Amino acid sequence: MCGRFTQHLSWEELHRLADLIRQPRNLQPRYNIAPTTQIEVICPEPDAEC
Repeated sequence: MCGRFTQHLSWEELHRLADLIRQPRNLQPRYNIAPTTQIEVICPEPDAEC
């Protein structure tokens, strides 16, 4: 295997759990993300480089 991973939470779930303030994105659960796939991340601080 090449280190694939999953993203189980939708934007609504992330918004609720992480207290996000940005506009909603079209983010759906994904179950086969390859290492080279660009994904959304949550940074701990607004100006942090993730």
